[in-house]
Amino acid sequence: MADLLNQHLFGTMFSEGFTMIIKSDNLFESKFDYVKRELAGKNVIHVGCVDHIGLIQDKITLLSD
Repeated sequence: MADLLNQHLFGTMFSEGFTMIIKSDNLFESKFDYVKRELAGKNVIHVGCVDHIGLIQDKITLLSD
């Protein structure tokens, strides 16, 4: 799974439907709290909402119809 995730993160593989399972010991922890906890003390660049370059024009067209 780690290799597949790395391929997506580094752009060598793309899937519009890629999902990953986040395992937490706390059943009530939100995905946002999980990410904040895992990244605490690390340097992170937040790029906001981004998309694959090949999908952007399709989505703009879809939203303008």
